[in-house]
Amino acid sequence: MTRTTVIHTHGGGRFGNQLLLFGHLIALAASEGDLEIVHMPFWPYASLCAGTDTNPLCIYPARRTIAQALPGVVRTIAGVLPRRVERSLAYRVPRLLHRLNPQRSIDLDYAPQTTDISAPAFLARLRSAPWMLLAGYDLRAWTAFDAESDRLRAFLRPLPRFWDAAARFVAPLRQRHDPLIGVHIRRTDYRVWRHGKFFFDDSQYVDWIEQMRSRWGARTGFVLSADEIVDRTHFNPEYCHWSDGTVGGPGHFLDGLAALGSCDVVAAVPSTFAAWASFFGEKPILLLATGVNAATRPCLERVWTDGRRDPLMVHATDSFA
Repeated sequence: MTRTTVIHTHGGGRFGNQLLLFGHLIALAASEGDLEIVHMPFWPYASLCAGTDTNPLCIYPARRTIAQALPGVVRTIAGVLPRRVERSLAYRVPRLLHRLNPQRSIDLDYAPQTTDISAPAFLARLRSAPWMLLAGYDLRAWTAFDAESDRLRAFLRPLPRFWDAAARFVAPLRQRHDPLIGVHIRRTDYRVWRHGKFFFDDSQYVDWIEQMRSRWGARTGFVLSADEIVDRTHFNPEYCHWSDGTVGGPGHFLDGLAALGSCDVVAAVPSTFAAWASFFGEKPILLLATGVNAATRPCLERVWTDGRRDPLMVHATDSFA
């Protein structure tokens, strides 16, 4: 079989958004059978996930090449460069590749709308050469993504060490609480994203926690994580427990994701980080927002599939376009 190598050079955001973009590209390759993906924006995260830990070029289907050491070499060089120079190179080099190879470039980095990469016309463009450069974030293949969900979960799942640590953390809590709800407090960029529509203070999260206790009962426990330092005295330690990976505490941010996904329900404002915790843990997600009563709002059982039919999720983020 003749195979086309699609090299995705740039586009997207941080870990959660890159997982989503890589997931769509993997799903497309798995469904078509004659495409190979190299996902360059995921190189900084390669050591964190099952399918890329020993596959630093982030190739799908995974295979060994003589260039397997390249991302490590790049990171080593970047580590001795001034941060300003490193960021400049990370921005310029992928774009330079497209300028040097215009006949093999599909640059959708600033495309005004979502691209269905599974459409026959787009696939024909990808297959027009043995290799093709691709850029952009709003690249979607939802039918393939849904069909390949188990494959995506296995390939992109964070390494076992994160889930093992989460299991050790959650086990004693299950002796005290039933159910366990994983609550992610998203702050940082949400102060300005969508004009702060999904930025909430501690008192609002405390209100939602109390609403969930009325919904599921007094034995309900909460595993909390946050992407910035939070005044923990605002949260009742009898039933609120902070996971590793919370900013200001020990651990890696994926400890927090795994802890959330190890609970019975994930509760959070719309974000790809919370969505991936729900997806990897195969747990329902309860979306939080202005006017939401956490005691009554239905959970989404399948975050990516059901989320595309949920007005709050669709209007909150472009991830579901």
